Amino acid sequence: MSPVHSIVAARVAAQRASVSDRAHFETASAKQYPGQGYDFVTMFDCLHDMGDPTGAATHVRRSLKSDGHWMIVEPFAHDELKDNLNPVGRIYYSASTLLCTPCSRSQEVSLCLGA
Repeated sequence: MSPVHSIVAARVAAQRASVSDRAHFETASAKQYPGQGYDFVTMFDCLHDMGDPTGAATHVRRSLKSDGHWMIVEPFAHDELKDNLNPVGRIYYSASTLLCTPCSRSQEVSLCLGA
């Protein structure tokens, strides 16, 4: 599903749930989304793909209320290579090498958190 289709689906769901007056859905970069005073910001399986995750984190922190929360969900991996040598770990390392790292390298800063 493209981001545009996801946004449209989210808006329709908000209308059906009668919350469209207070739930809004847009696309923007992690370093440039508008607004301040957010209660809750989420990132799902994306921070490691960003060229500038530090810049994104700084922007999130500045956009939150003083008691706001940032939820980051990233793929699980152990700290030591030997503990990741299993079928899932092998897929993650492959995906990181072929997708995540090049994605980050193609962006501003190119930090490449990857695997």
